[in-house]
Amino acid sequence: MVVFFMATIREIAELAEVSRGTVDRVLNNRGYVKPDTKKKIQALLQELHYQPNRNARALSIQKKNFTIAYIYRATEINVFFDDVITGLKAKVAELSEHRISLLVKRIKPDDTPAFIRTMNKMQKAGIDGFIITAFNNEKIRKKTNELVDQGFPVIACNVDLAGTQRLAFVGCNLYRSGYIAGGLLSITVGGRANIGIVTSGTPELVDRIRGFTDAIHTNHPDIHIKEIVTTEEDNSKTLSGTKAMMKKNPGIRMIFSETVAVHGVCRALKDLGVDKKVKVICFDDMPSIRQLMLEGYVSAIVFQNPFWQGYRSFELLWDYLLNRRAPEHEFNYSITEIRIRESIIEDAKEVHPAKFTVPT
Repeated sequence: MVVFFMATIREIAELAEVSRGTVDRVLNNRGYVKPDTKKKIQALLQELHYQPNRNARALSIQKKNFTIAYIYRATEINVFFDDVITGLKAKVAELSEHRISLLVKRIKPDDTPAFIRTMNKMQKAGIDGFIITAFNNEKIRKKTNELVDQGFPVIACNVDLAGTQRLAFVGCNLYRSGYIAGGLLSITVGGRANIGIVTSGTPELVDRIRGFTDAIHTNHPDIHIKEIVTTEEDNSKTLSGTKAMMKKNPGIRMIFSETVAVHGVCRALKDLGVDKKVKVICFDDMPSIRQLMLEGYVSAIVFQNPFWQGYRSFELLWDYLLNRRAPEHEFNYSITEIRIRESIIEDAKEVHPAKFTVPT
């Protein structure tokens, strides 16, 4: 009788002189592993007849308390991520037969040290997996790879972490959403106009502006971008920046507001007395922005489904934790939708019944 020695992932990692995360990536065919290292691990897996003990794993999962962390960067005015968190919580609620805790931490924009400190703190606390909306800079990428190397799965939500070993990205196709906004603007102004762009200047969102400008330059030669103003996610800076742009370019008839601080754009137009002449297209169907549309200040919203982004991020992470199954797709894009006043007026009647009279 031949008795096989059944090695564990830890033992294989020690023999191969690599981390357990590296062995895990080879087992699940995800992330980058140097060819020589991958070959060495595969040889050890075969030599030691490694087989995952699925029954034991299923039993341990039933008994285990799971803790998932969601860390995200956002300003206080950016309530977009409230819906992302609602999506995360909805998936947790569906998994009520398991013992799952969700920890949520918001970090101020551009505070990379605080973001990394939070990642370190949660790593030491024994978090089972991370969902993060981060700054795509070298320090965050390095920390993300460190987490993965140590066996912590990471999903990038809303903002991708290019060049890392994260499991997958879940979010909006920024270039495509900007391109769609360009086409929508053309329809709204009738194909001929001078326009302005107000942007937050967030580096992670640069593809949205690129998609928009490509759509205008390629498909709509009679639309002219007169100025691009960068104002950050700050309503006062957006107010002053928009006013300055309009005074310099009084012929602008439409503004593409990439920034969440669209209230500053609308306030500037109202103060200048041109709010009924200059149309605005922006992103994200948040309650306050929806109200601007219902009151006639915003013509259309490009919607990127934050609820789904949160829900899908948790779904992919849980599938990996439960089954050690890597996501089928590296990039998981939300559907980009267009919303206009008439498409949300039924909701408006319920929230503000006294403000709207809908013809019967």
